[in-house]
This record gives sequence, C-alpha cells and structure tokens, in this order.
Amino acid sequence: MEQETTFKEGLRIYFSLVKNGYIQTKEEEGILYFSDARVREFVRMCATQSGTEILEAAENIHLVTAGSGSLFETPYHLLKEKIGFQNQDEFHLLCLIALVYLAEVDGNLVIRSSAERDGVSYTKLAKEVDRVLEDWQEKMKENPKWEEQWGINIKTAAELYLNKNLRDEKVSRLVPSFRTKWGIIHKIMTFLKEQKLVRFFESSDNLLVYPTDILYERLEFAYREDTRYENIKKIILSAKGAL
Repeated sequence: MEQETTFKEGLRIYFSLVKNGYIQTKEEEGILYFSDARVREFVRMCATQSGTEILEAAENIHLVTAGSGSLFETPYHLLKEKIGFQNQDEFHLLCLIALVYLAEVDGNLVIRSSAERDGVSYTKLAKEVDRVLEDWQEKMKENPKWEEQWGINIKTAAELYLNKNLRDEKVSRLVPSFRTKWGIIHKIMTFLKEQKLVRFFESSDNLLVYPTDILYERLEFAYREDTRYENIKKIILSAKGAL
C-alpha cells in the first residue's frame, strides 16, 4: 500500500511537471516532493527514463530536457510543432534571438533589476539582433572560418532576418510569422511566454518583454555551468558594444 501511494503521488507530481514545466516548492506538490524521499526518487526516475531532468531551485522545481544548457522541457520535434518553424535554419534563428534576449537580461543585479523594471521592447531587441548579425558578418569577412569555429549558422540567420522589414504597418494585430522582424521575434517570445519564462506588456506602439523568476532560475541551474552559453553570451555582448 505504501509503495502504491508513492507511485500514485510520484506520477501526479511528474505529470504536473510535464504539463506546466515547473511546480512551486511552497505548494502541496512541492512540499510533498521535498518531504518524502521515496516520492522524490520516483519522480527523478520518471524524469530520467523520459529523457528529462529535474532542477531544484529555491522557489520552483523545474523539468527540462536532459543535457547541458537546456532551458525548455520540450524536445525538438515538439518545439517544431509548438513554435511553428519549418526547418533547422529557422529554428537556429529563433534560438539566436532568444540568446540575444538572454544576454540582455542575464547579468549582474543592476542589469536584472533594469530588465525586471523596464523590460525589453521588440524595437530594441530587433536592433540588438541587427547589430549582432551585422557584427558577426564583418568577423566572417575577416576570418571565413569564424562561423565554423563558433558553430553558429550566421550566414543563413542573417539571410532570414536582416532583409526583413521591422513590422507590417498595414496589420493592426501582431501575429507570429517569418514575414517581419517583429513577427519572427514574436514567434520565439510567444513560446517563452507560454513556458512562463517571460511576460508581455503592450506599451503605446510597442511590446515589452519582462523576464520571470522561472527564467532566472533555469538560467542559474541549467546554464550557469555551461561554458558554451557563457562564451556565446560574451560574443553577443561584444557585438552589441556592451563589453
């Protein structure tokens, strides 16, 4: 009977993690997870067997895809369906935009406080992505192997993004698409919002994106020891003139 209860409660917690991506440590499921070692080990076993892993933070317990530097709990084939991209080139561009955003909000206390207070507008983010891709194109002219050395598909990302208009002035409602820069940004940001990693605020003629505590916890536990993430963040900041 005790084993059956462990199985039942463990599955309830794990499926809640699958559904929401995280559970709060102070809620019933979070309290049970930390208070019952058998339930906790069962949940971890479920995560391991499904190719995911548990991240235990102060405020939340997260479920993410197994592997270094994982921000999402969703594998690639489901990301393709959820976000709505056609191929890996489009996916790499969306990931690059996400990384530019992370570089903007992931820093010392002053940087984080500013991001949490003021947000990052779509206009600013679009300009930052412009600046990063244009800087990297210049580096490729100086060193044709620069793209290969960093393992970033810069040429294709630039072709997909830089020649687009900022937004469609004829359309009143912004929708995720690959037709404009705002549309591309809105694709990845809408997905991050669904994952509760960011929140939106519409201000006059712009959209502001604010990081959430969930995002910062995942950065801390999934990315902080990831050398590649830290190195890419540095070259993004360098391209933006922030280093």
